[in-house]
Amino acid sequence: MIRSIKKKLILSAAIVLTFSLLAGCGGSKETDSPAQGRDASSGGSASQEPVKFNFYFTGSQNVKDLWDTLVPMFEQQNDKVKVELVYIPSGTGAEPTYDRILAAKQAGKGSGGIDLYEDGIVAVTQGVKDDVWETLDEERIPNLANVNAQTMNDVSYRAIPYRSSAVVLAYDSAKIASPPTTLDELLEWIRQHPGKFAYNDPSTGGSGSSFVQTVIYKDLPEEEIHNSDPSVMEKWDSGFETLKELGAYVYGKGIYPKKTRVRSICS
Repeated sequence: MIRSIKKKLILSAAIVLTFSLLAGCGGSKETDSPAQGRDASSGGSASQEPVKFNFYFTGSQNVKDLWDTLVPMFEQQNDKVKVELVYIPSGTGAEPTYDRILAAKQAGKGSGGIDLYEDGIVAVTQGVKDDVWETLDEERIPNLANVNAQTMNDVSYRAIPYRSSAVVLAYDSAKIASPPTTLDELLEWIRQHPGKFAYNDPSTGGSGSSFVQTVIYKDLPEEEIHNSDPSVMEKWDSGFETLKELGAYVYGKGIYPKKTRVRSICS
């Protein structure tokens, strides 16, 4: 991994479907980041001090706890690497970080000193459009062969999933003995129990986003979710109509709480 940092940036991003992605950003200069231009495996004085790179990441507290735990473990096993963690709370606070990366690229200044970046699928998609992420390959990252190829194609090989977690459905088992087990059953339960179900604003977390996408693709062939052709959007109308209808039955007749952890059947 040290060799891959030498000339290219390696950034990360989180995808809304309950997992996060690593992605790379190729800068036009190699001097803007402390991780660039040094190789811990090469000779000379550079080999006497750790290669340092800056890891900017966003997400909920559980994501911060994850990296606060993993990074010291990584550094203990890789004493030639020093990771500088910069946590950005999820939400709009992460947007300036992407803007910084893009502005640095456009100014010919690499990535603005950011070597590793985690964000949402929106950032991955926008980064593909803006051409700020590096295309990844199995030659430099052998374990890429273990990642679902369709998932990699979905992000044009600009990102790698590294974790998988989501609240599928939260409920109080003391009050709901037999919760819905299928999407159709859940939708009917919501209609039969007005105000007892909530899902979070999709822009604030993967749970709500996943719920919305699941409803939209409910009656479509499974492979359509991997189809990026604009014509697929013409098939979304039924799903959006369902979501619109549910607005009258969800908590507060249309209140969508913030953050991922909320998608639940209420007591």
